[in-house]
Amino acid sequence: MVRDLMKAGHVVGNHTFTHPHLVVSSAIETRTQLEECQRAVQEVTGESPRLFRPPFGGRRPATLRIVRSLGMEPVMWNVTSWDWKTPGAEKIVRTCMRQMRGGDVILMHDGSHIAMGADRSQTVVATDRLIERYKQEGFEFVTVPEVVVRR
Repeated sequence: MVRDLMKAGHVVGNHTFTHPHLVVSSAIETRTQLEECQRAVQEVTGESPRLFRPPFGGRRPATLRIVRSLGMEPVMWNVTSWDWKTPGAEKIVRTCMRQMRGGDVILMHDGSHIAMGADRSQTVVATDRLIERYKQEGFEFVTVPEVVVRR
């Protein structure tokens, strides 16, 4: 799946190997999580991720030092969809629209039918609706590295 995503032009980042709360993780555990994820992605794609998003948004200065020491740049979001609560596509769309201003990074979760015990099909529907609406308004959708270069 990761290979296919990259072939389609998506950027793959490091999100740790097992999704722990890094705020309460030791430096050793944090480094191990990041290195294991880097290795897994490298094995599959031949490339190591350059971006990192912490699970649950949890980070502290020590976490960020480790991330940067591994050659990655931390990336956060500024629009939260709350899709992990499975509220339905229309509510996801409304929640995002209230926060969007342009140049946004939207937090959404994978489009698997069942992921971590939740049905993500409504996230997929909401994503399609948001893209359609904002393209009609002249917005352009780009990868995170493209946003950083444009700033």
